[in-house]
Amino acid sequence: MKTPPASSVYDVIADRSRYCVVTGDCRKEVTKLASNSVHSLITDAPFELGYMSADWDRTGVAYDVGLWKECRRVVKPGGHLLVFASTRTYHRMACAVENAGFQIRDQLTWLFATGFNKVGYIKQRDGSHVLPGWGGSLKPACEPILIARKPYSGTLAKNLSTHGTGGFNVDACRVELPAGDPLHKGVKHQRHKLDTAGQGWGFVALDREPGLWRWPANVLHDGSPEVCKAFASYKASTKFYKCCPFDQDDVALNRIFFSGKASPRDRDEGLAHLTGVNAKKGRLNTHPTVKPTSLMRYLARLVTPANGVVLDMFTGAGSTGKAAMLEGFRFLGFELCASYARIARARIEHVIREQQRASHRIGQSDQGGGLNRAP
Repeated sequence: MKTPPASSVYDVIADRSRYCVVTGDCRKEVTKLASNSVHSLITDAPFELGYMSADWDRTGVAYDVGLWKECRRVVKPGGHLLVFASTRTYHRMACAVENAGFQIRDQLTWLFATGFNKVGYIKQRDGSHVLPGWGGSLKPACEPILIARKPYSGTLAKNLSTHGTGGFNVDACRVELPAGDPLHKGVKHQRHKLDTAGQGWGFVALDREPGLWRWPANVLHDGSPEVCKAFASYKASTKFYKCCPFDQDDVALNRIFFSGKASPRDRDEGLAHLTGVNAKKGRLNTHPTVKPTSLMRYLARLVTPANGVVLDMFTGAGSTGKAAMLEGFRFLGFELCASYARIARARIEHVIREQQRASHRIGQSDQGGGLNRAP
């Protein structure tokens, strides 16, 4: 099967192509986009910590108010901006985004247990401990994700109807109910006596039809044994569940979405044909901070309307683009490093080819004498 043809950002905006990854500086490339042309912006911005001595992680671009102003210009009114950050530098990035004119709406917190402390015990030059037991850092176990929104005029309902932006796609991101959860029977609350305007507070807003899954939360986790064990202290199950039961009334009930770190298969799918890749430790995908596709799919679904355009200013290895293809969105990505851009395109094109193959198999089956029809 042929590799999908190259396209331009204009083809994607005009819905003539599904994706485009541009090799270049996002600060320059974003100026070429038309105003109000993308529906959501989801990106893993540099943490500005000099990670692994990488030059791209200490330029200050994440704090560039001018960059975020351009992002605000190209996002549709009410469009959401979701940005990963370090716990150490989140505040500076968030301030830059707010100073650019975005409204800070919330923060997602992604919990995981696979991080490792970057500084061990504090020692003298001779290797002896300065003070026994004293170290220089904590083990990282979460990443904050900024949720910001471009201002809009009029009501949220009108903006959502006009642009498909401004709200969250709650039903596409609900958390599955486990067997035995009483919510399978539905919930009906009484309106609070002071809710004279009928706004729904007093828990009426929490009413749900029988079988409706849980409302998405602003905490996510990776399903790792360590995180589940911590939840178990609240008398919850230690299985790999999508939950966060911090209330004794909610013991063992699923509460939040989980997504683990990127697996080797997730990282390397579609890269076997690449040549000239400097593989490390058996991996073809050499990007050091690959986000899991399952997490990026969830985030894309949360803030992007059907066939909407997702923009990633710091594409890296292309997990956001891969997720966008799997969810049926269009994708625009900018990546400064040519080798990473190449990896991103390969991962995205692999998804497109697999979708084409699946569509072809279904077509054969529907035409008679196909793959699923008995002779």
